[in-house]
Amino acid sequence: MNTLTAPLQVTQRTGWRLVSLFILCFGGCLLLQFTGVIHEPALVFGMPTGTTFRQSVLVNLTTVAVFLLLSFTSIKWLGKALLLFILLGASEGLVRFLVHVSVQPGAAIVLLISTVSDVVSAYFLLVLLLDVIDRTRFQTHAHYWRNWWAALVNANRPAYGWAVSALLLNTVTSALLQK
Repeated sequence: MNTLTAPLQVTQRTGWRLVSLFILCFGGCLLLQFTGVIHEPALVFGMPTGTTFRQSVLVNLTTVAVFLLLSFTSIKWLGKALLLFILLGASEGLVRFLVHVSVQPGAAIVLLISTVSDVVSAYFLLVLLLDVIDRTRFQTHAHYWRNWWAALVNANRPAYGWAVSALLLNTVTSALLQK
């Protein structure tokens, strides 16, 4: 069993449902873009400033904080419900890439890297969240904070490296795209 995907326990049927949901979200975003309901502003690609870097770090720290707060709940379906938002974000990023690739190819490639790193970091944070929930689920509530901390420290160790690497890449690429 692969240690990186074991907490998700995605069956083949669920996998096909997720792929179908991604296609549906992507098609909906693409349809809204081409009918003119939503308008995508031009990307501004440039050297990161202190403000853009600070905003990028703040967004990534907020994402980590949300996943840490969800790990306190011990309700696995809340974490799995985040897959819907991950799919929506990935489909929206792919539509933005398709809109800007012919006009601004350099900025569009950075946007694609930012979207992929965002999805990868969210996936591995989700793996960590579900692993922490599994480790703390049936423990006594007498020392819940200590048990939660021990579960967080001993959680899926390979996922930490992937999540941190993707978050750092996302921080840099988001700061390059001044939104």
